[in-house]
Amino acid sequence: MISIVFTVVFLFTSCKHDKPEIKQHFKLSITTWYRISPTAPSPVVVNGITYVSLANLVVGGDGTASAMGNIKSYANTLAYGTDVEAPPAGAIGAPVNEIPGYPILGAPLPLIQPGDFDGVPAILAEFNVPTNVLGNVVNLVLYNNNGDALFLSNIPGTGTSSTISPTVGGYTNETLIVGGAGKFIHAIGKLDNTGHFSFIAPYDGQDNYEGWISY
Repeated sequence: MISIVFTVVFLFTSCKHDKPEIKQHFKLSITTWYRISPTAPSPVVVNGITYVSLANLVVGGDGTASAMGNIKSYANTLAYGTDVEAPPAGAIGAPVNEIPGYPILGAPLPLIQPGDFDGVPAILAEFNVPTNVLGNVVNLVLYNNNGDALFLSNIPGTGTSSTISPTVGGYTNETLIVGGAGKFIHAIGKLDNTGHFSFIAPYDGQDNYEGWISY
C-alpha cells in the first residue's frame, strides 16, 4: 500500500513538473456588436432585490487577449429593471450556449437577424462550452485559431450601469475565468471589466478586461 501511495505521489509530481503553472497579468480588449432577444418577464434577484427580466443582450466581438493573440468572442447577458416599462437597471450573465435557441423575428435591428449567430453552435461544440462551472454561469467564450478558448462568468451583483451620453451607455462588472480549452483547460482568474455601447448603433461597442490568469 505504501509503495502504491508513493507511486501516485511521484506520478502527480512529475506531471506538475512537466507542465508548470503559469500565472500572469491578463488583458482583453474586444470591439463588440450586439443584438436584443426579447424575453418573457420573470423575477430576477440581485443583491437581495427582486427585479424583472427585460431581454437578453447577445454580443459578438473581435479583439486581442494576453497569451491568445487575436480572438473572437460571443457573450450573453440578461438585462433587468424595476418593471417592464422602466429602463434597464443592470444585467447578469446568461448562458452563452443558449444563444442558438433565440428566435429570429425578422424585425429591424437591433433584434437578431438571419445569419447573426450561425457560427455559434460549431464554436460551442468545438470547445465543449459548458452552461456553468461549479455554479458559475459561462456567459462569455473567447477563442483563437490555435484551438485555445477561455470561459468567463460575470460575478452576480457586481455590475453597474451608467449613461455616458444621450446615445452611449456604460457598464462595469467583475468577471471570473472558470476554465477553457487548449492550453487553458484548467484556467482560473479574475478580471475587472469596463465597457460601453451605443443606444442607436448596434455595431459600436467596446469591452476592456484586466486582471490575472493562472493556467
